[in-house]
Amino acid sequence: MTGLPVRSLGRPGGTIAYRVVGTGPPLMLLHATLSSGRQLRALATRLAARFRVISVDRRGSGDSSAAAPTPARPIDVEVHVDDLMAIAAEEGLEGSALVGHSYGGCVALELAARRPEAVSAVFAYEPPYAHVAPPEAQRHM
Repeated sequence: MTGLPVRSLGRPGGTIAYRVVGTGPPLMLLHATLSSGRQLRALATRLAARFRVISVDRRGSGDSSAAAPTPARPIDVEVHVDDLMAIAAEEGLEGSALVGHSYGGCVALELAARRPEAVSAVFAYEPPYAHVAPPEAQRHM
């Protein structure tokens, strides 16, 4: 993904940056907190042989921006879901597969739960959802 042009989409309260590589069914890559889509470039390059990969810099990460709220607070997952839906609309995507790492996995799961018609599959690696696990599972975490 080195040298791929960064596309950007103006959104209320910020700009969302993403890179597109490959052809085929759409697949969105969603990075973990304190990283960016650039750190998933090797994975994106491999997946581009079979998919149209959209590697997103989530709001406030990488080349994306976010207006600082006053007082400071986390970005609500609904904002991330809306940003991804805006990218899907801009790129003409239907039924994207989602691959998310850590909090990116949480965003992928939330998008699938809130907008199932927009998602064909979810692969969530280490989503930090321990607080919603059954009590017997939480005891082993």
